[in-house]
Amino acid sequence: MIGRIARLHYEHGLTHQQIADLVGISRVKVTRLLAQARRTGIVEIRVHSDEPLFTELELQLATHAGLDHVLLAPTAEDGGEQLDALGAVGGRLLTRLLESSDTIAVGLSASVAAIAGHIRGVERPDARFVPATGTWLPEDSTPHHDDVAQALARAVGGRCSSLPAPVLAASEEAAQHYRREPAVRDALRRARGSDLAVVGVGGVAAGSSLLLDANLPDTAVDELLAAGAVGGIVASFHDAQGRSIATPLSRRIVGLTVEELRVIPRRLGIAGGPSKRAAVAGAIRGGHLTGLVTDVDTARWLLEELDPVDPADDAE
Repeated sequence: MIGRIARLHYEHGLTHQQIADLVGISRVKVTRLLAQARRTGIVEIRVHSDEPLFTELELQLATHAGLDHVLLAPTAEDGGEQLDALGAVGGRLLTRLLESSDTIAVGLSASVAAIAGHIRGVERPDARFVPATGTWLPEDSTPHHDDVAQALARAVGGRCSSLPAPVLAASEEAAQHYRREPAVRDALRRARGSDLAVVGVGGVAAGSSLLLDANLPDTAVDELLAAGAVGGIVASFHDAQGRSIATPLSRRIVGLTVEELRVIPRRLGIAGGPSKRAAVAGAIRGGHLTGLVTDVDTARWLLEELDPVDPADDAE
């Protein structure tokens, strides 16, 4: 059905509503299926122009927030369309950053996963992609680290390392056991030594964090909220100022800490939508990111929410 709907829209010019009436499904479902067609490569759209879309706003946010790179995607109401838009813009920026990157730490994020299908014409056989945390093996189709790292590696003809452990161990003792395993220890060492990290930024609302949506007990989520958590990055949670929050849940994580992430010289965050805004603001305040891919509305919100960076402080 996806291919049929894609052809009706892109080859024959039918609107979403016309397709919905013809096929007998809702207009919203047509929109989601068209977004899925682009994410999965059934539909490829190439515009032969590199003209920037939001240059002024990108420069304004980069200066205001003290970021090295900011690229913006149009804001979309549909979650699938927004994810695809972030992936397209993130793919452009990652392509540029790969020119001077050898080892890339990859975060557990649907936004990061969306990038792989948008990388074109790049060959980096010496680039190595490494998971930043253990693997999440969900019951649904949510991508996990090795899938994302492998997809990015395939897109550029590079190499991929594996981190053979769960992102969330059954207990603190189990997490310690995994960290002592030679293969896990070696993968985390590679991740710490990366010269570029590409990570998502998760919120604390339902549907905005893969980890918090993983059927965790309510008590674990309540502990994070009570401690002031607004979001997370590489499975480490932070408050509105970007300060790390330690709870029993965080001690079960197998992966880089946010302090270890900050050692990586370039740290690109990819996140958009209202549910991620407080998390992104906290990550910027905490200095966890050096670059950001987000949507236009979130960028405007950040300009209002964040205090401007003092250039003198930024130079230090």
